[in-house]
Amino acid sequence: MLARTLLTVVAVAVACALPCAAEGPTVNPGEWQITAKTEMTGMPMQMPAQTVTYSVCMTPDRPVPTGPDQQKECKLLDVKAEGDAVSWAIECNGAQGQMKGSGKIVYQGDSLAGDQTMTVSAAQGMSLKIVMHMTGKHVGPCKDKQ
Repeated sequence: MLARTLLTVVAVAVACALPCAAEGPTVNPGEWQITAKTEMTGMPMQMPAQTVTYSVCMTPDRPVPTGPDQQKECKLLDVKAEGDAVSWAIECNGAQGQMKGSGKIVYQGDSLAGDQTMTVSAAQGMSLKIVMHMTGKHVGPCKDKQ
C-alpha cells in the first residue's frame, strides 16, 4: 500500500513537472526600457562603445527585446525559452549590410540582462563583430500596440 501511494505521488509530480518545464519565461507583460551597450570589433579604427536606451512592448509571446531598427530590418529565428532564459537567432538586411547573430537574455522579475552578438558582412569583404550587452526593466503597461 505504501509503495502504491509513493508511486502515485511520484507519477503526479513527474506529470506536473513536464508541462511546467516546457513553459516559457516569466515575462511581466508591458513596456520595458532596454539599455544596450554596443561594442564593435574588426574595423580599421577602434570605435568607442555606444549606449542606447529604447522602449519596447514585450509579452510572453514576444520575449525578445528588439530595438526599433531591428523590428523593421530583422527577422527572429529559432526563439527558445528554457526557464527564465530566452535565446534566439537573428538575421538582418539593412543599410549596414547583411547581419547574422544570436542572443540570450535572462528575466529576473521586473528586470532582464543578456547579450546579442552579430556578424556583419560589409562591403569589400570586411567582416565586423557587434556585441550588445543589454539590461532592461519593466516600466508599466504598453503605451501603444506594437
